Amino acid sequence: MTDNLENLATLLLLFLVVPLAILSIYAHFAARRSRTSRARELAEFRRRLQQPQFDDMERHYGRTLPEAFKRLHRDSQRVSRADFVLSPPGSKPGNRDWPVASFLPADTKTLAETWSELGKNNLPFACDEVGDPYYVPLDQATNLDGPVWQFHHDGGDREQVADSLADFLSWPTHPDASAEK
Repeated sequence: MTDNLENLATLLLLFLVVPLAILSIYAHFAARRSRTSRARELAEFRRRLQQPQFDDMERHYGRTLPEAFKRLHRDSQRVSRADFVLSPPGSKPGNRDWPVASFLPADTKTLAETWSELGKNNLPFACDEVGDPYYVPLDQATNLDGPVWQFHHDGGDREQVADSLADFLSWPTHPDASAEK
């Protein structure tokens, strides 16, 4: 009887405890690798925000980018801001607010990573918490500014947000409470 219990304990150790210990060690190292990778990606994203590639983007679009877009990206403090909400002037509580999770780097990598359904002639400059981009349709823009729209990936609909990028960026802001959770 004692031999049977010892054999059962040995089998449990081999088939349950050892694999669980191995999985635990693997999970620890995988999580550490993931944190390191995420930190590297975030550092790279921040570097790209600070180094706009206007010439590359203008070649991509075949036209001059709106000056309001360039001003945004020349303001390193502003373009680094994240997780805030813009409210149209004079809006009341409960009116439509516009959350911005982050601004997007001004480079062709951003263009390659943006929703393909956005369209080739639209200039993405920010995104909300689910990755839906805010953009300026370049066919409606001048060399100074253009209207702001948002593309919703979960249906492909588009919503006009502001008459111009300069107006949009001048709206009052407050921290995004949902991003703090």
